[in-house]
Amino acid sequence: MRNYSLFTVLFSLFISPAGAQDIYVNIENDSVQKYMSEVYYLPEDTSVVLDYTGGWKTRLDIPRPAVIPVPQVEADTITVQYVAAPSQPTTIGVPKGATEALIYNLLPNNSYHYRIIADEKTVAEGDIITEGQLRMVYTPHVRNVRDLGGWPCAGNKTIKYGKLFRGAELNGTLTSDSIDLDILTNQIGIASEIDMRASYNESCGISAFGFLNASQVGTGNIPTYYYTSDSGQLPEHLTTYSYQYRWRREFEFIVNNLKQGRPVYLHCVNGANRTGYLALLLEGLLGVEYNDLIKDYELTTFGYKTEKKERIDPVIEFINNLEGLTLKDKFNYYFIKYLSVKQTDINYFRSVMLEDNTTTSISTTEHDNIIKYAYDLLGRRVNYEENKHYRSCIQRGAVIRSIP
Repeated sequence: MRNYSLFTVLFSLFISPAGAQDIYVNIENDSVQKYMSEVYYLPEDTSVVLDYTGGWKTRLDIPRPAVIPVPQVEADTITVQYVAAPSQPTTIGVPKGATEALIYNLLPNNSYHYRIIADEKTVAEGDIITEGQLRMVYTPHVRNVRDLGGWPCAGNKTIKYGKLFRGAELNGTLTSDSIDLDILTNQIGIASEIDMRASYNESCGISAFGFLNASQVGTGNIPTYYYTSDSGQLPEHLTTYSYQYRWRREFEFIVNNLKQGRPVYLHCVNGANRTGYLALLLEGLLGVEYNDLIKDYELTTFGYKTEKKERIDPVIEFINNLEGLTLKDKFNYYFIKYLSVKQTDINYFRSVMLEDNTTTSISTTEHDNIIKYAYDLLGRRVNYEENKHYRSCIQRGAVIRSIP
């Protein structure tokens, strides 16, 4: 399961001897995990998303954290430092008297080495092993933020994590603070922004991150902020030139910033309709299949705004009637013929966004020497054995298999 190579060996050389405690965590919370594993949509199906959200009476867009037990030692300062090779270590503070430290927003299917430091001395260390597919991002004041990575695509490919993110506005009616912005920039790595709010939306045209538009960066430089002034959010917008123009410019902005190595944050107000339409077009172009296109659109319901497949189905139906052998080909045709996007830009977008799918399932296995804790959405510890939803769908064509 763990393979750290020379990097982790060197990382371990400067820490004091301490007992190793490994932490296993599936980062999908219980409600999301059940939805992801149990739902498989066909075009004629009716949405069942509310069966899993209960009308979003509480936040269901919070990923499950890695819970690190903190030894009770006398110290002026206690911190937790964790790292996934070859990244730089991340350090978080631990309040005095705390028995646990919660680490959010880790990458799925990854391994991290952590150590707990009390007054510059390592008092505990171990590994964090993550599983799951969907990477929701927890920020205290902004809901519905998630990575577009992890979705399986045609040709046995998977969308890479850490490239594109979708979510709600960070300024306006919904407001972030410095903690949220620090998480999104320094921890998640967001470095550019598409703002799809309309002219009547509060704070439209202003980047909460402080990113710069074309007029601010000057001629010949790539802007990090693009205000598109009301992106498409209705089926008829697919054939309306003004909205086609906006989608083309948004796609060009994404490609230009990915070329600069800058992850992009896509948002409108709620991260629901305008954001959902652009996300669907991008995911379809990458080869995400029907069921997963619908599920990503509906996942907004786990935040705070109900979105059902019936709203987005007409879009996929329109695309499905275009030229092409596969759904991916049909999305490609739409981008070329309707949006006037260059095929070279599409090819680049796919090359930087996709990687080979090296796994046949999202498996959950038992591990020795791993502390197994499970927490509900209110942060209460519950019985691990009764709350491990060890089921994942393998969706390749019409084949669906559950893993017990």
